[in-house]
Amino acid sequence: MPQDPIRIGNAPVSYGMWSREAAKSGGAPDVLLRTMADAGYAGSELGPVGLFGDAARTAELFASCGMSMIGAYVPIRYPADDAAIEEDFAVLEQTCAVLDACGGGLVILADETEPLLDRNPAHDPADTALAFDAAQWDRCARLTKEAMAVAEGHGLPVSFHPHMCTHIESAAEIERLCDLTDVPLTLDIGHARLAGDDPVALLRTFADRINHVHIKDVRMDVLRATLDAPGTAFPMAEASVPLGAGDVDLAAFTAELGRVGYDGWLVVEQDRDPDPDADYGAIALEQGENLRVLRELLAASGH
Repeated sequence: MPQDPIRIGNAPVSYGMWSREAAKSGGAPDVLLRTMADAGYAGSELGPVGLFGDAARTAELFASCGMSMIGAYVPIRYPADDAAIEEDFAVLEQTCAVLDACGGGLVILADETEPLLDRNPAHDPADTALAFDAAQWDRCARLTKEAMAVAEGHGLPVSFHPHMCTHIESAAEIERLCDLTDVPLTLDIGHARLAGDDPVALLRTFADRINHVHIKDVRMDVLRATLDAPGTAFPMAEASVPLGAGDVDLAAFTAELGRVGYDGWLVVEQDRDPDPDADYGAIALEQGENLRVLRELLAASGH
């Protein structure tokens, strides 16, 4: 099996396992991890807490498949009431416990999506009906710092994932977050492209803050169709396509990774909706092909 110059991982979302409901579906998580390992991926993100069982079982499965635990996505409902925040922080604690059991991993914070923002993708950061106001930004910063303290109390590193259909998706909003906190960043190049930004420019601008990268390709025509139909929820899974089939300049981005000296994980994500009738074999082959494409891009750019 080839040795990757940069560690490359995958994530359960690429197989349609991204929600807390998916964690309760009782599928075959050991098969999922083995599929990733057989394709050549070195690690995986956790997916929803409980997907692989409790903390001990999760650690056992990752070890048995020879897979590294990369980290876990932990959204926070920043504008919500205190009861919701308490629930989100309870999930954060559960997630940290699982990562602890697996020997560590990155806590990837994000703003949780909500219906209004789902119907207004790539919103204008100056739109007061959709963007955080000053008080909400202060609350976001405070809660982010509190979440960082929880993770750091477990000895775990932290990152923040700007994400489509949230209050923090565009370069202007990322800059505001960086002004208010010292949280490192996850750069998801698909989300960045959809938000109207150039992933290469973001990598250059925030190179000293970026400690995690999601490699994703997307179709901009899916976004345009949503914007042309006001009130329609943005179908992220429809926009997310195999590497090389979308509108992200993957070659330019992988070349820039070398120039800025990035040496963290690259996690391939191809968002997919849960579908119990999906052809798992076809999905597995597609994820293997994504890895091949990324390896070729990295080799071509001198990695």
